[in-house]
Amino acid sequence: MIGDVNTISELPTLPSSFRPILWSLRWRDIDTWVDREDIILNTLNEGNLSQWRWIRKVYGDKEIGRIIKQRMISEFHPESRRLAELVFNTSITRNAR
Repeated sequence: MIGDVNTISELPTLPSSFRPILWSLRWRDIDTWVDREDIILNTLNEGNLSQWRWIRKVYGDKEIGRIIKQRMISEFHPESRRLAELVFNTSITRNAR
């Protein structure tokens, strides 16, 4: 189970409110599962509260925490990093890949 979804094929379409924070991706080609790391990272850095709630509902805390742990500190805005660490009960410590 991923968040509130039982299978990858049941993942909902990304709401259009994400378009401004995913400007680096071709909107019509975004796959909610394949592009989840970009969706999550951009949402944590640039997203609003409703977008945070959406990723939490769709991907779940466990998947988001896993993705956070494998990303580098420099990929997060300092204030976003601290909030993500608190909300998802994890820490971001990677300085290099």
